[in-house]
Amino acid sequence: MNRLILRYCASKKLLLLVFFLLILVAFGWGPVYAEKITVFTADFENTLPSEMSGGAGNIVESQGFSGIEYPSGSGIYPFGNYFFQNDMHNGGNYNNLQKGLPQPYNPSEENAASPTVIYLEGLQSHTSIDLEFLFGIIDTWDGGYPDGVTYPSVHDWIGDYFNIKLDDSLIFSQAYHSYPKDSNGWGPWFDDGALNVADAWYEMAFTGIPHTFSNLTIEFYASGFGWQGGADESFILDNISVSLDTEGPPEPVPEPATMLLLGSGLIGLAAFRRKIFKKC
Repeated sequence: MNRLILRYCASKKLLLLVFFLLILVAFGWGPVYAEKITVFTADFENTLPSEMSGGAGNIVESQGFSGIEYPSGSGIYPFGNYFFQNDMHNGGNYNNLQKGLPQPYNPSEENAASPTVIYLEGLQSHTSIDLEFLFGIIDTWDGGYPDGVTYPSVHDWIGDYFNIKLDDSLIFSQAYHSYPKDSNGWGPWFDDGALNVADAWYEMAFTGIPHTFSNLTIEFYASGFGWQGGADESFILDNISVSLDTEGPPEPVPEPATMLLLGSGLIGLAAFRRKIFKKC
């Protein structure tokens, strides 16, 4: 008989333990796990997202890009009928190239054009962000030249740079060029017939960028001592995606009725526990 009572008491204790663990999990006190939440996307097939209304550039027809298949034979066409183009310039230093390279030279700031901006606010708690998009260069980007081709020495350092800032901190700056071959080797090329140069496009992905603030500003812009913009050179963006990397499930907000029910259950459980453990 005593053995049965002990077994009965042990079972009740186990049930109590399980019950309290379930309460902890229900209120978000369970194991922490990573979760990726997409908070912004844009393919520019319809209207400009309100989150991009404060920046430079416009939605335009995607020119020859819409016919690109990637990879060849896959039946996948990354670009739609429209993308976002930034051809801005600030009328800076291009005409003063022969005066020499400014010192110190910071290509991401020199002659920087007006940026395309994404502004997000009211973000939930997170530890980092992921940024993915299609990027393309159009017309005469002067970021370098193929081996064996000689151009005036001034072109060795003027460069046309594509840059990305996150909350005013530079996270990417790279020179690109539009002559027969891309020295970066980052993407397929095609000739759209403009100025006898080949345009190019790239799949860009930045993951795990540390960020914890509830607001986020992303800027895409061109720069460099020789950046002209306009009909001479521009860049395009498409299929933009911004995601948050979070830890744990969203914090629950208990409703009043749920709290009342839980409180009544806990009072009853406490009385039941005293009765059981008296016998044990």
